Amino acid sequence: MKYNTVELAERYKITEAEVEAKISEWKKQAKIAIEPTYKGTDIDGFIESLLTSSKISAIFMPSGYEYAELQIQQGNADFVKYNAIVLGVSPTKDLNDFNKREITMEWWNGTAASREQMELDGKVEVRISKKGEKYPVAIDTLEKFQNGNDNPNYGKELAYKPSRNVAAIIDGKFVVARGDLASPKSPVRNVPRLGCKSTLIGHVVNDIYKIYHDAYVDNGVFEEAFDVAEPIVMTSPQFVALDQLENLPEDKFTTFVSVGEVWRVGEIERDTYGKPVIAITVGNDNLTRGIKMKAKYQPTIEAANSLLDGQKVIVVGERRYFTDKNTDPANPEKVFYIQLWGVIAKVDDARATAQAALTAAGI
Repeated sequence: MKYNTVELAERYKITEAEVEAKISEWKKQAKIAIEPTYKGTDIDGFIESLLTSSKISAIFMPSGYEYAELQIQQGNADFVKYNAIVLGVSPTKDLNDFNKREITMEWWNGTAASREQMELDGKVEVRISKKGEKYPVAIDTLEKFQNGNDNPNYGKELAYKPSRNVAAIIDGKFVVARGDLASPKSPVRNVPRLGCKSTLIGHVVNDIYKIYHDAYVDNGVFEEAFDVAEPIVMTSPQFVALDQLENLPEDKFTTFVSVGEVWRVGEIERDTYGKPVIAITVGNDNLTRGIKMKAKYQPTIEAANSLLDGQKVIVVGERRYFTDKNTDPANPEKVFYIQLWGVIAKVDDARATAQAALTAAGI
């Protein structure tokens, strides 16, 4: 389609030269992507036809970080820039997941009378599966929000509320910030690396750091990340010694940060969905058997895969559990496991050199 360079420059507050440069770059990348499979004779004309108004809007749409920086420049107090060291990133999860599980497990473990009462109270809706079996769906029972506004989802199925946790050193303390993924249709594109000097943009609400959608930028590897972070995490409320992980409350998922040594690094494998996963075992002097932790976050997999036996590390993650359906329904057994969000290793050149020498010598 035809586009007006002057109008686009005015709309997006950039120069006409920048407009032309952005569109030219998009055409270049589009040609690289399309050319291998294009069957026509005029690929440049075809690419031009793909420049619809919505595509042009997407080309000039600022990134989450750019948008957040613009808000800061305009004096929006809800956007604050933080220098950070990212230690770990959780998988995207549903913030309503715990409530959904608690409500549905209450139904599954209840009597016929208690199940019926849960339906009458509006806590669950019972549906029929394709196999003709009944199953519960948790219902949103919150009529109004804290600000007094009506909850539009009241009486409906508890909504999917996606978010990622970002464990980081911010303002000289260990925090678990919440990534802002308000819409499941707009997932975070940024993949924060671990142990880097990073910048996050967000704000604090009720002592919770909220990171604006995609408002993250990587400023390069920080070799002193472990040395800076270790004394901070060891005095944080979330610190749990590795030998104390099994003593955490059994009725909830618990976020933790700990310090230990690498006992074993497994091979990168594939889960049932074909996605990469790696397991590491870490321990301390009080353990006879190490703690196994699994990671699916790509930067964590990369960091874990480069660890050396005996290397000192900071690990951050979540102690979780699932209910074994093969046990007594009246008293189901919980199976606990560690979801690893991130690992930061102490730089140990001597150990790395020694390990290389041992490998070369075949010992």
